[in-house]
Amino acid sequence: MITSQPLRWATVWHAVGAAMVLFITVMSLSPSSSPILVFSVWDKLLHFIGYAGVGAWYVMVVSQSHHIRLWIALVCLGIALELLQGFVPGRATEGLDAVANTLGATAGTALGLTPWRNLLRKIEHVCRPESRP
Repeated sequence: MITSQPLRWATVWHAVGAAMVLFITVMSLSPSSSPILVFSVWDKLLHFIGYAGVGAWYVMVVSQSHHIRLWIALVCLGIALELLQGFVPGRATEGLDAVANTLGATAGTALGLTPWRNLLRKIEHVCRPESRP
């Protein structure tokens, strides 16, 4: 059964997730005058999508017993980065951004309640099927 198998490429999947978190961190802590920040019109939506994406990714990588911890970590990251923005030139702490981060983390980790949580296992199974006698 696919769901009981550990991920073969767990290191790769964790590296992709870490890159996503690094991207969110860099984007969150870049000064507003930075050329990196180009989507200010969609600010709250981007916060939501970013955290939903990371939450959805990691529920496919970590075991189900860690999904609550994952959600807590993402909510804490979102709040911490939002508070740190108050120290970045041209940036300000915005409570609604923290709300968007939390809603995104909630939506993303909710994927763990669906069969989609096994997508990476299915990809691994298709790309490198078990040896057959």
